Amino acid sequence: MYEFLKLLHLISASVWLGGMILMGAFVPVVRKIDDTGMTLKALASRFGQIGWGVYFLALFSGIGMFLIAWGSSDLNIYFHIKMTLFVLAGLLTFIHSKAGKLQPKFRGMIQGLILLCTIGIFYSAIMFS
Repeated sequence: MYEFLKLLHLISASVWLGGMILMGAFVPVVRKIDDTGMTLKALASRFGQIGWGVYFLALFSGIGMFLIAWGSSDLNIYFHIKMTLFVLAGLLTFIHSKAGKLQPKFRGMIQGLILLCTIGIFYSAIMFS
């Protein structure tokens, strides 16, 4: 069961980070092709559905792994850093998704912070394991 949860955890985290990187690469291209913004809104909406799905899949599979394999005595600082960054990335993502009226430069800054948090999550996970 632990190995299955670990697989789900890694796949969901990979889809989350990979999706962010792809969206970041697609945005400038889509803006050049469609100046109405409708295509970009559709892509963002679909990514939001997938992104939140894999975010919560990573959360629940991580909780499952924690309950099966670890005790609180096994946790090190990297686990706490990972969890802090995970919560921060979730909060920033929520703010980003609800802040449609923000200027593009502020939305971009939030997106950058989400990406940095997510890379930090991956690094912390490597150091924790």
